[in-house]
Amino acid sequence: MSKAKDTHDVAVVGGGAIGLATALALGQAGIRTILIGAATAIREDGRTAALMQPSIELLNGLGVMDDLAGVSWPLAAIRLIDITGSLIRSPTVTFRASEIDLPHFALNISNADIVRVMTEAARTCPNLTVETRLVSKVAYCADRVELALTGGDTIVARLVVAADGQKSMLREAAGIEVKRWSYDQVALTFHVTHSRDHEDVSVEFHTRSGPLTFVPYGSFKSSVVWLVSQSEAESLQAAAGGGRTCPAPRVQPARGSDHRRRHRRRADGGAHRPPCS
Repeated sequence: MSKAKDTHDVAVVGGGAIGLATALALGQAGIRTILIGAATAIREDGRTAALMQPSIELLNGLGVMDDLAGVSWPLAAIRLIDITGSLIRSPTVTFRASEIDLPHFALNISNADIVRVMTEAARTCPNLTVETRLVSKVAYCADRVELALTGGDTIVARLVVAADGQKSMLREAAGIEVKRWSYDQVALTFHVTHSRDHEDVSVEFHTRSGPLTFVPYGSFKSSVVWLVSQSEAESLQAAAGGGRTCPAPRVQPARGSDHRRRHRRRADGGAHRPPCS
């Protein structure tokens, strides 16, 4: 690799919510950190996250929750409804946050807003350097990690955090295997408006193909996650695309994975690593 440009205690690779939260926490703790792969343009793709209390407390601790409060919507109750058509139908049940002395179970927030607010916080965080370029090559050494960036510079860190997503280059280079499997099931995600007030109640219909969930996301507005088969998804997308009032829903394959480290050892007893310059 090329000559090292800069040295940090920790390099966090990945500019999503996980990487941002990790980098902010490290920087605020006084640890010299660099965040690699920060977003330059944040695209609103319609996806939202219903953040439960532990996540809200984390964002409060990072000092970003106040900026997200104005773009969040509370889930004061969760209702489960069985529409599977089974011979013995489960009763409809509603859980209310007030029953355990909470104002809400969760806050529903756009993924794009979460990343936008946290990226802005990262740029002003002490002890944290924000780098928008991506990692092109990684080498694990005995006492450091060398990360080559697109453009030719190299970052050196004592520790690296792999928050670079499902197809992580860092995970693969570290020799961590992934078992993958898939189902005949995809998730449609979209937003709807409705004439009746949702009353801050998240409603989850249990169907034979998977849950259909309406999550409050504004006044008379909900974000929807609908798990269906691949063929059903294609039919629904075609129907939505043919209309004039509803955009085609976003499709996300339903997958599972199991991360396991290879226990490969060399003759000297050290873990297998790519060669270091």
